[in-house]
Amino acid sequence: MDTNGDKMRAIHKYKGSNNKEHQRRIAQSYGYQMTIWDMPHMIALMERAGIHLEYQSVKKKYKDGDVIELS
Repeated sequence: MDTNGDKMRAIHKYKGSNNKEHQRRIAQSYGYQMTIWDMPHMIALMERAGIHLEYQSVKKKYKDGDVIELS
C-alpha cells in the first residue's frame, strides 16, 4: 500500500543518492514498474542462450556499468 507519506519518505531518505537501488526505490514510490526492457543485460543474456524477444534485438555486446538505451 503506497501512500503519499511513503513516497515522501523514499524521496527524502534517498535524495541525491547515486546508488541504483535507491534510485529504483524512488521510482517505485512514484508508481514505476520495471519490465524486461529495463534490463538490457538480461536481454543480451537471453539472446546468447538462443531466446530471441519479439520486439527488441540487442546487436552489441555490453559490459556491466554501460549505459544502454533501448529504442
